[in-house]
Amino acid sequence: MKRPDYRALQALDAVIKERGFERAADKLCITQPAVSQRIKQLESFFGQQLLVRTIPPKATKQGEHLLGLLHQVELLEQQWLGDNEQNATPLSLSIAINADSLATWFLPALKPVLNKNILRFDIQVKDEEHTLELLRLGTVVGAISIQANPLPGCLSDLLGALDYIFVASPDFAKIYFPNGVSRASLLKAPAVAFDHLDDMHQAFLQENFNLTPGSVICHITSSSEAFVQLAKQGSACCMLPKLQIEQELKSGELINLTEGLYQRRMLYWHRFAPESSVMQNISETLINYAQHTLSQPQILNHKK
Repeated sequence: MKRPDYRALQALDAVIKERGFERAADKLCITQPAVSQRIKQLESFFGQQLLVRTIPPKATKQGEHLLGLLHQVELLEQQWLGDNEQNATPLSLSIAINADSLATWFLPALKPVLNKNILRFDIQVKDEEHTLELLRLGTVVGAISIQANPLPGCLSDLLGALDYIFVASPDFAKIYFPNGVSRASLLKAPAVAFDHLDDMHQAFLQENFNLTPGSVICHITSSSEAFVQLAKQGSACCMLPKLQIEQELKSGELINLTEGLYQRRMLYWHRFAPESSVMQNISETLINYAQHTLSQPQILNHKK
């Protein structure tokens, strides 16, 4: 079994994080040629390229796998070799999360963890259908996903559900839906999607109004806050988490266009096993907060 040189892996990690060899050398307190030599030796050891030498440099797929291994080892070292609160160097944790969770419940849930630990979070925002791929690659140590089953060597726990409703401003509704929401009126009403892979709006319209994907006008913006702004200013209708717009619904700034109809996304917290003490603390905090904040349908918990 090939066992990597962790000093060389740390050099690779530094080049990626510092976006170049010179800054990586400064961070590691070694020379730039030494950084380059360590990475070349690592690539020679594994017989393949681990770093794409662009500006900024990027890890190859195999490089990402190895960096994932490094991050897991660092977490376990933190658990067994010392208390992170007494460590002057912040522990870096990469987490993949969907934009709607980030815009609603995730950051408040982390508050107790951030107040008690010296941590540096690298939050990578992806659609909830694709976050698990980053955990599979090892580029993150935890991910929030709609997939229930854990990856091999990982744990998965049910967090709860985000319930999405179809909303717009009252003025938008008067213009596009004067006689209520119908298949014909939806074909003329501009909507919003997170990205080209986002099927939330399309699935809702197909299921409830028999509209095929791609048949409606749809803006693309990778921002939950932009969804809300577009809806509030009367520029679009869209699917939004009810949790995110409770005040707007209460004030009448936004209205539910299809009372009784909604889309539910079950969310699960995935992470590597075994967990370090810090990750265990994060997991317990997230699960506890989510279970008191998100919808909790009567579905069996998944944990392996």
